[in-house]
Amino acid sequence: MALEKYGRDRVAFFCDNNTEKVGGTLEGIPIISFDNMREMHEEGYVIMITPTFHAYQSEQLALAGINDYLIFRNEETRFPLKNGTIAEKEHQRDDEILNELTAASCRNDPLENISSLRETVKEAKRLHSEEKKILGYYGFHHESHYYGNIETLIEYAEIAKEDIPYFPIVSHADSMPVYTVDYMYKTAVVMSGIYYRNRIHRQAPWVPVFSVGPYIHYANGIYDAEKISDLKKKNGRTLLAFLPHSIEGYEKKYSYKTFIDEIRAAFGQKFEQIMLCVYWADADSEACSYAEGTGMKVVSAGFRWDAQFDCRLRTLLELADAVVFGDAGTFIPYAIHMEKPIGKIDGRVDEDLYVMQMSEMERKIGIDKEYLKYMDRFNDLFHEKLEMDSSYRKFMNPFAGFDQIRSKKYIRDIARISKDIWIQSDGDMLHYPEAVRQIYWSYEKNGDFCKMSILREAVGAYVD
Repeated sequence: MALEKYGRDRVAFFCDNNTEKVGGTLEGIPIISFDNMREMHEEGYVIMITPTFHAYQSEQLALAGINDYLIFRNEETRFPLKNGTIAEKEHQRDDEILNELTAASCRNDPLENISSLRETVKEAKRLHSEEKKILGYYGFHHESHYYGNIETLIEYAEIAKEDIPYFPIVSHADSMPVYTVDYMYKTAVVMSGIYYRNRIHRQAPWVPVFSVGPYIHYANGIYDAEKISDLKKKNGRTLLAFLPHSIEGYEKKYSYKTFIDEIRAAFGQKFEQIMLCVYWADADSEACSYAEGTGMKVVSAGFRWDAQFDCRLRTLLELADAVVFGDAGTFIPYAIHMEKPIGKIDGRVDEDLYVMQMSEMERKIGIDKEYLKYMDRFNDLFHEKLEMDSSYRKFMNPFAGFDQIRSKKYIRDIARISKDIWIQSDGDMLHYPEAVRQIYWSYEKNGDFCKMSILREAVGAYVD
């Protein structure tokens, strides 16, 4: 697309980190290595990043001392609302398949009977491996649908259906420092805590970063209070254990037998029931069969893209008297928010979910001092003893936003602010930064100091 836009006479080289491609050509234009490109840059050539998601390339350039480069914008990235709709129409069948899988996984309650989810998992994995289906929604709000986060917020705040496309992207980065988040957002985003606000603003100072606290706070459980009470009496004292999980295309490296055996050894005599909560892709795994053989009950909150995911997870936490886990995840701040004693089992987990998705070069970039410091503190802080420690809340608060819980009106105001900015920018990403300023000052002019204050907190000194 960049070649078509700028023309052959203006594109001298393509650069690729894949050494197998270096020395070849693309559309007749030579492909060079990163080191070659750095030499060309010193001679005066301009660098342009073309991938839509450019966090890795930006960090690689920064490490090489290169900060003056361009980022290619095509129609899709420049008009995300408009082209998000187009993408959704183009991939309507793919979205329908995902909807069918989600509906199938919920026909039987996966908290009571996980068998139906297992059958659906087999079909989902077949679609992913054999038909190369990307099991995720298309369009501008694809990330927002992870774990039903956007559905949870808009239902809580009673936001009109026609305003949903204008709602900020809902991030699911709420439990650990990940370098890619700094580059992901160029328009308004909702996050749980305030940790990423300054980091995002270093890359895109105009982006409103709203914080609302743990999303599970806004979810309604799938059982009413009477059923929760009856189940707690029936189950007795219950431990909820979270299995270290894989993800589509990545297999988690750890000993599930060791993890499950350690849970049984440490807590088997202290709880009448142990529920093992598994990620959907692990619902048909050997780990589940092994756990059931030891007497554990295997449960799941459902598909990652299921609108009821947060609601089921809330119900699981309501049923639990304590929570135990093997590695980092969103369920930790959720359990802390719901005041559940928590503990950590070693389980011989070799790699966390974030690290195992990286190439060797990406690890050099992503496993930085901040990430290592976080993981060292995480492993030092959490231990086998089940407890509610104030240090847990303090440690997780920057990511989880325990002190950022908002009212319905506040979240409706966030939705209105985001819509006002999009309308002011006419849906054009190039006009979005200035539209943020214009909307901010329009609020002052019209005396709407509530929205003015919310936007000022979200975007900082950019609007001054």
